[in-house]
Amino acid sequence: MRQFRDAAGADWTVWEVVPVDARLLERRGIAPTDQYGGPDRRGEGSRALKGGWLAFESGSDKRRLAPVPPGWMECPDDELRDMLGRAAPVRRRPAP
Repeated sequence: MRQFRDAAGADWTVWEVVPVDARLLERRGIAPTDQYGGPDRRGEGSRALKGGWLAFESGSDKRRLAPVPPGWMECPDDELRDMLGRAAPVRRRPAP
């Protein structure tokens, strides 16, 4: 997990997300929970996210970049700002 400031002065937190196979959890008796607010995991977006992604968060603004760029943990903040610019906004799911 890292923190950085964008060009407008907003503070961001970024971390790597590695998806877990829900079927594996079910075989181990663990109920999978869906805390993911992005595209449906079974839909088109799931293929791009299968190998993981970087999650960016600043207040209520959340974004996702896939695939995970190599060396992101050690890169300078200006490269993180560039990655943030390429990251897709996360759509909010309606409350149940």
